[in-house]
Amino acid sequence: MCGMQKNGITMDKLMNARSCRIFGIGSFLAFSLSMLIGHEEEAADHIFLFAKAGLILISACLFLVSCHKDSSPRIKSGYAFLSLAVLIYQLMLIASAGRQVLYIRDYPAILSLIVWTVSSLIAVVRFGGTITAFLSDALKDRGTRTLIIASTLLSAIVIILSAEPNGVRFSWDSDTLYEFIYGRGYESLFDAKQLTFHSHVSIVYAYMLVLFKLFFGDIRTGYFVLNALCIIAAAFGMMFLMRRLAPGKRNISYILSAAMFMLSPWVCGMSTYHMYDYYIWCLIPLLFFYASKKNWIGFFAVGVMITFSKTTGLAVFGSACLGVLSVDAWSYLKAHEGFGRTVKNLFTDIKYWCFLCVLIVFTLFFKLGISEDTQFEDTTIGFDAAHTLHQMKLFTFSNFIWIFVAASAVLLIMVITKKISLDNGQQETLLALLVCDAVFFIFNCLCITYRMPRYMDSHIAVVYIGAAFLFLEMKNEKAAHALTVIITAVTFIGGFRMIDPLSLA
Repeated sequence: MCGMQKNGITMDKLMNARSCRIFGIGSFLAFSLSMLIGHEEEAADHIFLFAKAGLILISACLFLVSCHKDSSPRIKSGYAFLSLAVLIYQLMLIASAGRQVLYIRDYPAILSLIVWTVSSLIAVVRFGGTITAFLSDALKDRGTRTLIIASTLLSAIVIILSAEPNGVRFSWDSDTLYEFIYGRGYESLFDAKQLTFHSHVSIVYAYMLVLFKLFFGDIRTGYFVLNALCIIAAAFGMMFLMRRLAPGKRNISYILSAAMFMLSPWVCGMSTYHMYDYYIWCLIPLLFFYASKKNWIGFFAVGVMITFSKTTGLAVFGSACLGVLSVDAWSYLKAHEGFGRTVKNLFTDIKYWCFLCVLIVFTLFFKLGISEDTQFEDTTIGFDAAHTLHQMKLFTFSNFIWIFVAASAVLLIMVITKKISLDNGQQETLLALLVCDAVFFIFNCLCITYRMPRYMDSHIAVVYIGAAFLFLEMKNEKAAHALTVIITAVTFIGGFRMIDPLSLA
């Protein structure tokens, strides 16, 4: 195929690293969307039927193209680990639902299981050397090995603390969601309508709970495992994001920065609760870690998990996407591309079409009537002074978060006044974080409802990242370590007993 030519253009030129990245992202998005398409009842609707068939076909084609030999090492490793995750998911699905699917001869489900298991297995085998090389390089580096061990230990500590003797602890929507998931069987894994809860397009979150319930045989164990995975994602995401943000520091600095987030009232203190918001703010560091590496396959993988797990997940991922867009626009303008050229570059960048794809699909699922709940009837868009004041208090004074808001503000001032010198990568990541937080805050101020005001999803992680970066950039390392330890100890206590005077006030 690579030797074929048409009008002087070889397939080698067409299948460059950029194309492989596009096809890799497209393959994942198509796979994700195909899981959201319905099964038996929805098959009566020709739109769902053809969408499912079309997405499976497109995904298969994009998967084959993404395996091209000219893919860059980053594309290969990203797609390889994504395929490995899909394979693990497929094996869990086969183990939990395979016998029943075969017994009742559910042919669409059987076809789905076969297609995606074979596809992910081929990808893992195809990129097996890439996975091995990646792990070998990571484990060879002593610093990386130390951070992996530290992340694992931090995760283990929080997971152990989250194991309650009385079982899973529910709050907010969790108790109702428990009853909702309790009645779901394997067939719901193939029916988008069955996995939407309270007008939240919560298909990924509910999907994982149903899968874990079937695999472990107990819904409470499923809840615990899902929170444990969130904790692991938070630990690794925060640890390696801080190394990306502040390279060249000692490992103990990164470990203390990650510990400050992991032992906070938000991650450790709320680890016994089971809710969408916890899931989202644990994934935010991992999302921005991939953004800082410009690993768009990983970025979209995490972004899709956030978006299709809760209605406000779209606002979170959308804010992050606007942060990335701001970074690109700033880079083009800084290179004196001009406004028109900048707009053209952004318009022709394939990743923004992928952003738009996620928005369109989310809107379709939200509008298609897959839930009859009317909780958004009281929602209005506009400005209300009392509501905005409430949001400012919420984003500034909730359970010691004022410490991290203040530290992030100091960081911003020092960056603007050039008291802290940053390289291009650091500037881009911080700009993306700042825009994401600002957009999400504005969204919460303008979206006036009885239910929205409580949500701080991305804000929690962003201000912790900002504070950690400030401490990493302090000239006196010992003082920075001491300050980090003191703050961590105080906020850790705040996760079990409310001692924050501002919150109490």
